[in-house]
Amino acid sequence: MKKFLIFASLFLLFSLTGADAQTRKSVSAAEVSGTFRSFFDDKFKGDYNEIKILALGRGKLRVAFNLTYPYINAMGELTANVGNSRQFRKRLAGFSVFG
Repeated sequence: MKKFLIFASLFLLFSLTGADAQTRKSVSAAEVSGTFRSFFDDKFKGDYNEIKILALGRGKLRVAFNLTYPYINAMGELTANVGNSRQFRKRLAGFSVFG
């Protein structure tokens, strides 16, 4: 029940503030472009996920992902699944799609 109340409160908060955000047609390149990192704690300290976004103009983005999922395998060894991607994205009708 507590989780439901928290979810309902957040939903209500975002639904009330979402009306103002939808009247805006676009965001500036400075608001979109940047490097965003999420660092891991504890055993996996020093590893991080990284997403780079560059606004190219005319609704196009260049997006690069360098993602890591560290874990300890069945033999107790520290290992990780890693992946990366570099893509162009085009914004269509309010959504971004890989192109």
